[in-house]
Amino acid sequence: MEFKVKCIRSSDSNFTVGNVYTWKNGEMKDNHGFTFDKSCESSDPNKWRFCGCAFERVPDIKVGDTVRATEDYCNYTKGKIGKVLEISPPVACVDFGIGFDGHQGHSVLPRPHPTATCWNIPWSMLELVTEKSESIKIVISANGEKIFARLHKGGEVLREAYFESADFNEGAEIAFNRLMERKPVQQDKPVFVPYLEHQGNIWGNLGDDTDIKDHFKNALRIGDTVLVYREDGKILGERAVVKGHYSGEIYIDEIVKSPGYTIILELRFEDIKDGEIVNGISYIKTPRK
Repeated sequence: MEFKVKCIRSSDSNFTVGNVYTWKNGEMKDNHGFTFDKSCESSDPNKWRFCGCAFERVPDIKVGDTVRATEDYCNYTKGKIGKVLEISPPVACVDFGIGFDGHQGHSVLPRPHPTATCWNIPWSMLELVTEKSESIKIVISANGEKIFARLHKGGEVLREAYFESADFNEGAEIAFNRLMERKPVQQDKPVFVPYLEHQGNIWGNLGDDTDIKDHFKNALRIGDTVLVYREDGKILGERAVVKGHYSGEIYIDEIVKSPGYTIILELRFEDIKDGEIVNGISYIKTPRK
């Protein structure tokens, strides 16, 4: 872990009051380039002392930044990513998109987000998520005989393709080619495409891309589900992303078209079982006789 500290008291020439130093992985260099690796003990996690000097951590985040929790706050936040809404050292109000009674933000007015997802958390437990850290990669995985190729950017899936085959290597190659928009290998029999069903009609093919994103800019696909919140923070429930059978329009729920609603990704379509029903929408993942 790396962060900045400012010297607030000094007893020798190793450190200068007012100067800012970098604390990285338990080590810090002084004015002369020497490395100190002793633990800095203090009752305040934002105050640091050693070598007869005292230091105070310098906030490296600001309102609007995307941050990641490096520690578990109330056993729930480690690894979660959210947006900074307000900073009042030593606490930052962060919208993680996850609710936990008793730890929601209470000083953000007007409230642009559901209050149950805003957390007051010590900013010493936060690290900045930069564009550089959101690496782009292609991941090949299998679910039974379905071989998936997915393009990831950070924690977001930008696009995916799949192929059914008992041979993983063959399936991986064809899925990869499809993902990269190369000519797919022709199959002898028609390929079954999983879909959503409502009252006997098809409401979109599972996994098709859409232009809809949730509150945290996660790209949504047909079959993904979201939690819908009203402007007052009350949750309306889980809804599926569908393609209208009659209009062909992609939407989540009629009410979402109105202003004042917030949507947050709940489940990817891959995580929902065959035959499961979400708010009247059936998930058909295997051929029906």
